[in-house]
Amino acid sequence: MKCFICVADGMYLGIPADKTERIMPSADAGQGAILLADLLAFNDKSPVHALLIKNPVNKTLLTPKIESEIEIPEESVRRLPASLSPMEKYFIGAAFLNENVLLIFNTDQLTEDFA
Repeated sequence: MKCFICVADGMYLGIPADKTERIMPSADAGQGAILLADLLAFNDKSPVHALLIKNPVNKTLLTPKIESEIEIPEESVRRLPASLSPMEKYFIGAAFLNENVLLIFNTDQLTEDFA
């Protein structure tokens, strides 16, 4: 699974590349974008990039700076425990990225809940 990686408040976040139509500056996002900083209560609320998500409503995620793009083996992605509810539904799971935990977004659920 190829993911775009961004880091905010020490959290490593992954957005699946196959669910992303394009990356653009956050100023080009338009109305109704999902601000990940609000969803996860980041201290820094300033988005750098906007990712247009492939879905029927063309929803955009406003994210911190995309730092890199990496390939993560599907078998290394672990489901998050249900005890993290209600937030766990917004993540496909987690994987280790060197010594850090990478949370991988479920863009389908995000765009469904915030359409």
